[in-house]
Amino acid sequence: MTQHHPFTATTGDLLRQAIEHHQQGRLPEAETLFRAVLHAEPRNPDAHYNLGLLALRLDKPDAALHHLKTALEIDPAQERFWLSHIEALHRSGQPETARILLTQRRQYAADPAAWDRLAVSLQAPPAPLHIEPEQLEVRHTATPEKNSPFAFLDRIFAGVTVAGTLLPLLILFACLLAYHLFYARFYTGASVGHDYAGALPMLLENYFWIIRNGFTTPNWFLPGQCGGQPGFAEIQNYFYSVPQFLTLFMPPMQAIYVNLLLFVGLGFWGMYLFLARVLTLSTGVAVAGAILFMFNGFYSGRLMAGHYVFHGFMLLPLIAYCLFHHAPGGGWRRELLLGLGAGLFMAYWIHGGMAGLLFPSLILLAGLLGLVLTRRPIPLAVCLKRWPLAAFIALSLAASKLMAGGAYLSHFPRDLYPLPGIASIVDLLRIMGRTLFWQHGKLDETILPYLSHVKWMLDPHIWTHGISLLPLLLVFLWIYLRLHPHSLATAAQEERLGGERLRRQLGWILFTAILLLPIVLTWGTAHWQALFKTLPLIKSSSELFRWWVIDMVLVLVVSLMLGSSIAFLNRRQGWYIALAAILAMAWQVGSFDYTYFEHQGYKVAPINAAWQAAQQPGFTPPPITQSVITATPKGEITMPMERNEFFMRGQSFILCYNAVYGYRMENFPLKTLHPGPVFELENGVYNFKNPACYVFPEENQCTPGDHFTAAQKADLEALVNYRPFHYELPTKQKIANALGALVAMAVPILLWVALFTGRKPATDPESGR
Repeated sequence: MTQHHPFTATTGDLLRQAIEHHQQGRLPEAETLFRAVLHAEPRNPDAHYNLGLLALRLDKPDAALHHLKTALEIDPAQERFWLSHIEALHRSGQPETARILLTQRRQYAADPAAWDRLAVSLQAPPAPLHIEPEQLEVRHTATPEKNSPFAFLDRIFAGVTVAGTLLPLLILFACLLAYHLFYARFYTGASVGHDYAGALPMLLENYFWIIRNGFTTPNWFLPGQCGGQPGFAEIQNYFYSVPQFLTLFMPPMQAIYVNLLLFVGLGFWGMYLFLARVLTLSTGVAVAGAILFMFNGFYSGRLMAGHYVFHGFMLLPLIAYCLFHHAPGGGWRRELLLGLGAGLFMAYWIHGGMAGLLFPSLILLAGLLGLVLTRRPIPLAVCLKRWPLAAFIALSLAASKLMAGGAYLSHFPRDLYPLPGIASIVDLLRIMGRTLFWQHGKLDETILPYLSHVKWMLDPHIWTHGISLLPLLLVFLWIYLRLHPHSLATAAQEERLGGERLRRQLGWILFTAILLLPIVLTWGTAHWQALFKTLPLIKSSSELFRWWVIDMVLVLVVSLMLGSSIAFLNRRQGWYIALAAILAMAWQVGSFDYTYFEHQGYKVAPINAAWQAAQQPGFTPPPITQSVITATPKGEITMPMERNEFFMRGQSFILCYNAVYGYRMENFPLKTLHPGPVFELENGVYNFKNPACYVFPEENQCTPGDHFTAAQKADLEALVNYRPFHYELPTKQKIANALGALVAMAVPILLWVALFTGRKPATDPESGR
């Protein structure tokens, strides 16, 4: 016979020829062609499915189960895959497993008669499997017409798919290089975003603490700013975080940039896994979503401005993957591993300082759950085992910080600012659409006239949420094709989503409700504002436009789901959509007006110099000896951008930058704090705050903002030298600290159990040995 090759025929042609050989009994020729398809498209579910049936005919049960299981992992919505997989388990000597799986999956049957026949067959003793010709099929890969306008690109993508599962990884590295080449200038120059005036000194002061006490001793309180204030208890202090760890090896600004690239990569890979493995979209579509999420305007804009506490947001798709991914046969070890992963990532949200985006991100996960339910059921085992485990791990590891942070914030509710909004719902939708699909650097100037209840100027980075025009175009194209079913473009065939109708309807309801929530929160009527200012947590916010990230992600994901159902776009495993994503993001990144971000004025040289000085042998952080303030020649108090840096020369700036006390330190309890020596004693108190009084005032017999007393001189000496001092903790804080420590010690053991115990010797799935 003529030897076929994946470069000389489409995979659809190869599959049809292979099935013809199989039906006519030419099994070696059929196997050769099925493997040629997998060489070109390693995640082609039809090839795996048919090769699994062929392997059973060739008496290779292990290889058969390997391919049938892979087909299910790629497309678990196909009922035929489940039926064949269960029957193969029975015929290959695993009748009990087959019966259990039959019981679990039968409730989702779209063809009850087929399941009834299977149930009857499982009552018989295992026997060699007989393959009926009609069981062999090809569904996913369509052969293009020779004169199709896509023929040229089809030939290109036929070669591209040879890279198989390595291709998304190669694209990730290419995107990281592109990200670096374009955005490095905002992090490696002499000046960076203005809000790094808070982030960089925090990293350096935490580093000074580590020099004196090590990384395992939390920095509960620090002396460098505001005359002494909470450290670990400050909800936005990221002591246990990746960038803080990196400062052990590189200057703070370099640590921030390396960490930025790391989380960009995690965001890409997490979104790819979520789309490909959870929503079972094709490889190209999953890559497209990963690219659009990686370059989303929220992450790039906020981090260019210096809102570094949001870097953990890029973990969201990975958390969604860990929470919602399910593949048959995973076992308890997979449940343990994914539950631990979700819990650790969510705990990092807390320790990484992402308090301001925590609740929008949790709500966004619920919206993604709604989309998952529109495509597949979530097994009861996941709901009852993995989710509680993830919640327990996250809350236990973060309990200490949450407890202390909540106590600290309870004394400074910061509810003095009105919530800005957009009064007209039409203007709100129009502006939101522009920020998501058509953003530009001066958008804040055009939005300002539509805002109400504005206390502070909302800078351009507030409005950067861009995911390009592509998601909008996909939604419009899908709507058009639905309204014109006889259009030539409707070569699309709806995917069989599987599962019961009620589940899908509930999924869409959940998705829609959460999609509308950010719109409701930013609808700036006086009635809504008064209501929101009574709600916990929200009332402490100064703006809620960051909640638009919910719609940013949900619109991105649902547009890809709709686009993947359009056949002429989803050719070649969706690489047409991936190509469109590359072009769309290149256009958005290249056309954006970066004037605002290019003129940020925070100088990084002093921070870098202080870090370099700390590398000298025998270095000791300079003790804080003075409480200081700056003023103009006329005696007017000033708050320079670099005021949080004064600790590098042994001074603590009184009116430092700490948003807990208000943007202009409106809620700061100044009391008797004044410029002068720290150990200046007046009326029995020193010229320095006892920061334990901010968090645990009752236990330490003081009130928030009180100073060290004469009897506490040793405690003050310890603090100004970056050492722990004596203070009392409430019982609930002690319990939270102990629980976090115990779980932190248990997590490595659990990970080892999940990854390395109970492993069987490796077998060759192709040979069955």
